[in-house]
Amino acid sequence: MELQQTLSFWNRLINEPVGLMSLISSIIIASITIIILIRQHQYQKLSYKSDMFDKKVKVYSDVMMFISNIVQKREVTPEDHFQFYSSVTLTRLLFNKKIYNYVLSVYEKAVEYSALKIKLEAFSQEFQKTENIMYPNHAKLPVREKALTMDKLNELNKWFIAELKKAPSIIEEEIKLQ
Repeated sequence: MELQQTLSFWNRLINEPVGLMSLISSIIIASITIIILIRQHQYQKLSYKSDMFDKKVKVYSDVMMFISNIVQKREVTPEDHFQFYSSVTLTRLLFNKKIYNYVLSVYEKAVEYSALKIKLEAFSQEFQKTENIMYPNHAKLPVREKALTMDKLNELNKWFIAELKKAPSIIEEEIKLQ
């Protein structure tokens, strides 16, 4: 009985012009809807990749600019630290662990660099205070420590110069739009 009802439905649909037109238009509308949904999905996927690419390029640019500023200016301001730390945090979300650890190491080296610069400044201020004293030997007390601090600072300068050349190859591979 159910089979007969189904067959009679299809016979009516095919034999009546209004029914046939209704079936054809429904199929066409469904097909167009599916095509539109597929296109929207493809567009959203491409848009997402483009957004991720833009964010990754910004992090790359921030890393290169940060290292470049340290190499050129030989100093890191608290504002530089604050701005770059936002890129470090973004790196954790956008890149794999290797890239995140690399960018974090750049930040940590910059913090160490700043600390050494502050320490060197303190030595200079201490020297100026003791220079006017009647006993000039007081100024020579931190000379060895100052020399060690300057050596560490020079090592960090060399490290940042090397990283300026190395950073692009480390980060660029991960940035490519797939």
